[in-house]
Amino acid sequence: MNIEKENFAWESAFAFSLNRNKIITILGKDNNNDGAEDDVIASSLFIGKSLGSIYDYQVTGMWQQSDADNKTIMKGMSPGTYQLLDADGDGKITSEKDRMILGNGNPNFRWSLTNTFRYKGFSLMCYINSVWGGNNWYLSGNNTPYRDGYVNSETHNHPVYDYWTPANPGAPFPRINYNTPAAAQYRGTKYFDRSFIKLQKLALTYDMSKLIQRGGIHNAALSISVDNVAFYAPHWIGMDPETNHGITSASIPSLRTFMCVLNFNF
Repeated sequence: MNIEKENFAWESAFAFSLNRNKIITILGKDNNNDGAEDDVIASSLFIGKSLGSIYDYQVTGMWQQSDADNKTIMKGMSPGTYQLLDADGDGKITSEKDRMILGNGNPNFRWSLTNTFRYKGFSLMCYINSVWGGNNWYLSGNNTPYRDGYVNSETHNHPVYDYWTPANPGAPFPRINYNTPAAAQYRGTKYFDRSFIKLQKLALTYDMSKLIQRGGIHNAALSISVDNVAFYAPHWIGMDPETNHGITSASIPSLRTFMCVLNFNF
């Protein structure tokens, strides 16, 4: 309790959590005979790393029409597709040699703060929720820029994305593509820091017990609340970064919900 007076009270509650882990062993096999236990790359499990590692190509830019005209574009690429880091320097992009650990999808820490203010018969509750750290691609704004037959099962809001075109070479997202295995083979993904602070809930309650003291009614209260009020995510592009699997996996973003509730006891 921060403040408690006759007609006014202010109470706060704070929560903080973090998770630190390291993979020590997985299958205990060394199939390549390099003296170290093998990672399970297909499941993004790497010895000595945390769960949730992001293993992918590193996006370094966007191929432009001038690269094609000057014949400096990498084989298999086309203008309007991501430039990917050739990690081993062999002049081509291969999944075995050019993918790397880019970060982790799990947050560094979480925190929440609840403040409750009471004045006479009124009570105002404010709940703030925050996730800090962790990169992701599957939430709302990152994977959807690709529009071809490989992602037709996903839900898109195409007009909001700034796609590359010859007249829009500075766009952050690649061109709209057609269905081709080559396009899927060289697909890179931009990962965004999904750190956010969200005003999760506001609730205003009025205690009507003193006004309604007839007919056996007591402990009456009227409350109005709103969930998912607003959020601040400085590095995120897209909708709500808290959404579990985002709109790209056939789910929907968090909804802003308004409620009016009347509680009373006989």
